[in-house]
Amino acid sequence: MSSVTGSMPSQAAMIALGNDVTVSLACSMGSLELNPFLPLIADHLLESIDVLASSCDILRRYCVLGLEANEERCRAHVMGSTVLLTALVPALGYDLASEIGKRARESGRSIREVAIEDGHVSAARFDELISPEAVMQLGAPPPKKRGERRRGII
Repeated sequence: MSSVTGSMPSQAAMIALGNDVTVSLACSMGSLELNPFLPLIADHLLESIDVLASSCDILRRYCVLGLEANEERCRAHVMGSTVLLTALVPALGYDLASEIGKRARESGRSIREVAIEDGHVSAARFDELISPEAVMQLGAPPPKKRGERRRGII
């Protein structure tokens, strides 16, 4: 990615922000339902839409298109991260997950190795807990049972 292509989204954002200030001022200058600044508002709003759309297209074509993730390297980064402890908390509890993280850091081993070797979870259970599907459910309310009504505002 060239420095010109890399700075282009920032420049487009600056134009849109400047236009936003202009539109805000022009809107505040109107009296009742009459606003002599409507042409200015429309011009700057349409310019912002055009500039942002064009910058997104250029960024997609010259920076994003053709990118491929190195899955092995991504997996190594995730497996070496303490973020895995968050996925273990619902099954093992905060204190035990913290202790596993502390022992992993002190020994230089992975969280997976420590959790399995200390007998807290099996390899299959660990993999299940850190799966994308399980992680996406963290913090989400449990699924509603058939016929059950949720309490709340709506």
